[in-house]
Amino acid sequence: MKRIIYTLSAALVLVSCTNVKKLVEQGRYEEAFEYATKKLAGKKNKKTDHVIALEDAYARLVERDLNRISHLHSQDRPELQTRIYHLYGDLIRRQNRIARFLPLVSKDGYVAHFVMHNYDNELKLAADRASKFHYDQALALLDNANRGYKLDARAAYRELKNIEHFYTIYEDKDSLLRVANALGMTHVLVETSITNPGHLRGRFIHKLLDLDYQAMNSRWVQYYWNQPEGISMDIKAELRYDILDTSPESLHTNQFNCEKEVKVGTRKFYETETKVDSSGNSFNVQVEKEEDVFETVRSTTTITTMNKEAQIIASIEYIDFISGEAYGYEELEAQQVFHEEFSNFLGDNRATCSNIPCVRSGVIGHFPSDADMWLAASHDIKRTFIDRTQNQIN
Repeated sequence: MKRIIYTLSAALVLVSCTNVKKLVEQGRYEEAFEYATKKLAGKKNKKTDHVIALEDAYARLVERDLNRISHLHSQDRPELQTRIYHLYGDLIRRQNRIARFLPLVSKDGYVAHFVMHNYDNELKLAADRASKFHYDQALALLDNANRGYKLDARAAYRELKNIEHFYTIYEDKDSLLRVANALGMTHVLVETSITNPGHLRGRFIHKLLDLDYQAMNSRWVQYYWNQPEGISMDIKAELRYDILDTSPESLHTNQFNCEKEVKVGTRKFYETETKVDSSGNSFNVQVEKEEDVFETVRSTTTITTMNKEAQIIASIEYIDFISGEAYGYEELEAQQVFHEEFSNFLGDNRATCSNIPCVRSGVIGHFPSDADMWLAASHDIKRTFIDRTQNQIN
């Protein structure tokens, strides 16, 4: 049994060593590097195969990244500096991981050799060039933003935020971020109204027209129910309730009468029967018998159905504050249906019929008010209005 265990252990070691070699041979240097560092971490007796694999994978990764950096430099494109910066960062992080193992000697005495280099100057130069590129891009975009191009302001904001990957403080980045944020923000004035308020009460009107403006706000769009001082609106989004209608209240009853014969017991009685003896003479005898006794039971099930419908027809329209032009007109419709069924049972519980619909028992309630049904239907209108508006403006 012990021999089998030793054999399996040796096979597993052989497989692990073969795997890391194959990773290097297949050009999967990152995987080989990760695998070898995990195998060597915390081990006192380090396997030579793992040490050699780490040495080989590291050298190939360094060569690969330096070649990539050289190729990117040869293209002389400032937008590539961010990629160059990250490649130098990879070289530094890899060196830092190797430093924890140094000196790296296997249990067989093999000493690994790793070429180390201080890339701090190269990393700083790439950070400077990448930051300058993003900064110049932001300035050019802000020129367009000052002429009313909000998307360019948002792009400028992103370019300035990219600098924070390299430097927290850089030139006048923070003040330009505030400028880009202000220029990129779209301010939307939302106006809700009812075409014919008629006899509707003020409290109901307030609930119907109310919107959750905080929930509507997004990163680049702010919504307002009235125009604050010092903030110019870009768009007006109008939601108008044109028709509020309800159907008549419908109350319908249907009765099901059931009748059944149910057994309630048995009854004994005597009956005269004529018999014949062995001589052929007939004679009468009294025979005791038993029969079932039935009773007719009845019941009435009344099913009451209540129906009422409410409908809202509304319209959306957007107005550009700068040009004064209206656009994006759309009609919306929402319905709210009230349907309830109640059953009431009278009579004998034994008298049930299979053709009666299965309806919960209960006492007939009240119809919802028109206002309650309109408010329920308005949730769909508001949700659609918010979705349409955000798609229209964002």
